[in-house]
Amino acid sequence: LTEALECAVLLENNVKAFAQAELTYGLGRKKENLILLKWGPGVGSAIIAQGSIYDSKTYKSAEIGHVRVEKDGKLCRCGRRGCLETRVASHPIASHLRQVCSAETTPLLWSAVDGEPERITVHNLDILTALEDPGMWAALEEDITVLANVVGGILTMLVPDQMILYGNMFKLPHFKEKFIAACKRYDPTYDENYLRVSELDAKIEYIGPLAVVANELFYQS
Repeated sequence: LTEALECAVLLENNVKAFAQAELTYGLGRKKENLILLKWGPGVGSAIIAQGSIYDSKTYKSAEIGHVRVEKDGKLCRCGRRGCLETRVASHPIASHLRQVCSAETTPLLWSAVDGEPERITVHNLDILTALEDPGMWAALEEDITVLANVVGGILTMLVPDQMILYGNMFKLPHFKEKFIAACKRYDPTYDENYLRVSELDAKIEYIGPLAVVANELFYQS
């Protein structure tokens, strides 16, 4: 591509690119040790240690989405089974709701989709999760707790200054609050001050690539 376009081409993981944005424009200007958690169609993370993004020689570091949480779980796109991402990413969340949706156990959800569970998709999760349906939230809190337990273990091991949250799932009704509540059950210190939504979240579509380019052009020796 560099030869064809006759210009520099940079390739970077999207979560690590956002981590570079946090370093350049966000909380990374004040904190040296951070963990980023992205929760959306996938589950991603990045580690900032002593002001630098940690990476391994294989470029597979901080793959929180591929921590195994189920012994004989679903096949993941990485080739392994039971990865966290197969349980709590947005599409598995929608699938879980389709499975539990019934007139008896989730009456409000059932009514909202006119008795057709197949109408539950990632595209209407924002509307459906605004419902105060106890049965629906019992199912969702199972998934949220799975994510919180993995996060709690990582925070215990690495003890960052803070964890930065971003991604579509944290924008759904109640998800951020219930996730933080589950983390607090793991450890009371993992509260709203320690787990913070990124101030750059509204700029997610472009701020990461911009930070990568700026770092390459102006800060690399």
